[in-house]
Amino acid sequence: MGSIIDAFSAGCAALQPDGSLVIQSAPSRYVAWGLTFLIVAGVSFVLWRKRVFKQFAVIFFFTSFVIPLIILPGFAIDSVRINPSRLLVRTGFWFAPKVSNYSLEGLTGIHEHTKPVKGAGEQNLFWTFYWKDGRSEDLDLPDLFTANRQAAADYLANHGVNVFKSIKVQ
Repeated sequence: MGSIIDAFSAGCAALQPDGSLVIQSAPSRYVAWGLTFLIVAGVSFVLWRKRVFKQFAVIFFFTSFVIPLIILPGFAIDSVRINPSRLLVRTGFWFAPKVSNYSLEGLTGIHEHTKPVKGAGEQNLFWTFYWKDGRSEDLDLPDLFTANRQAAADYLANHGVNVFKSIKVQ
């Protein structure tokens, strides 16, 4: 069951010719969400036409279109790009992406840990960056980055930046 759930956040990490590491959505991520859309829309449409749970079927049918209109196009912009001097994370909706840019110059280390989400009763995975000048900054890891963070940690370790883990995260 875990591999089915993992497909919803799967990514591919690849070294680029310029020496940078790029993590992007894997094809299985598109397939998992596309199949989810087809199943939900199809079942909802059949129930709507057969007049079984008609009100719920109509709601689920039209709501399912969020997947191809909002979620799937967003995967095209989801990416993590790392080179020896910068870490760039692009996430969010295709019409309003969020870009987080972190300088790796003067970085002493990165601490991986969890923090509780306010009001949700769950934990999010964070990387806290520490620089030589005393600054620190948190990065709330998005799903794509969380699923592929080991490739990023290995790349950073090869370039002299260690990622210290205070918890065991699967």
